[in-house]
Amino acid sequence: MSLVPWRDPRGRFSFFKLTVLAALVLPGLWTVGMALGGGFAHSVLPSLIYYSGIWSLWALLACLAVTPLSQIGAWHSLVWVRRQLGVGALVYALLHVLAYVAIRRADWLAMAGEIVGRWSIAFATVATLGLLALGLTSTDGAVRRLGGRRWKRLQRTVYLWAPLGLLHFLLSPLAVGPLPFVMVGCLAWLLAWRWLARSPRHPGRAKATVVLLGLSVVVALFTAGFEIVWLDWVQDLPPALIAQANFELDLGLSALWTVALLGLAVVAWGRWRHPRHHARPAHPPR
Repeated sequence: MSLVPWRDPRGRFSFFKLTVLAALVLPGLWTVGMALGGGFAHSVLPSLIYYSGIWSLWALLACLAVTPLSQIGAWHSLVWVRRQLGVGALVYALLHVLAYVAIRRADWLAMAGEIVGRWSIAFATVATLGLLALGLTSTDGAVRRLGGRRWKRLQRTVYLWAPLGLLHFLLSPLAVGPLPFVMVGCLAWLLAWRWLARSPRHPGRAKATVVLLGLSVVVALFTAGFEIVWLDWVQDLPPALIAQANFELDLGLSALWTVALLGLAVVAWGRWRHPRHHARPAHPPR
């Protein structure tokens, strides 16, 4: 596979890969531009910590979404950008760490104390080390040295690092508004879809429209329930007030409706790419 980020596995120029590369780079350029131009309401380093963490999580979620979207929409060349997205998530995570080191003035003893004493920092440390291991072994040479089976097992640990990174965000003081819970809903959808797709008895059901619709509803309701429980536990907010906010659109689109719309977008994607796809899950022959 070509290491040039805008070339396909055959070494040819790929406008699609170039577009994905631009989508990964532009948020970073925007963040740096805002920092240099004094566009952040808060001081620069906390803003860099926040946005680098956000971009890392989105890139990681997009990386995990490659397999379901490629299978649901039969767009197999989508897997070409999985490495790009994973490396992008790692780069933003390392920028996140560098900004944290800078704001702590490289006081390694104090940072070690925070890793031990704060769950949020401990989760972030483990997740970053896990992503670093995946990034260092993402090359073709690493695949040959490890062997295909061991390499795949190692890469699947991303399903551990992603929840840890998201927990780090949820426990941070900047986890406000619907964004962290939208990310929780996206991760829940991806994990649930993976479980459905690995079913040996119904291998095709994860692509069926009726299953995807049901998954969208279930995950949206899970997202709303998780938000209620989390905010009640962490911020001691009344559950009834949190639930009511889902139906007050003047406050903006809540995590419940955002996740539901994203799930419906996946259904529409599958129907558009598969106009003749069965509406019901396939059953194995008797």
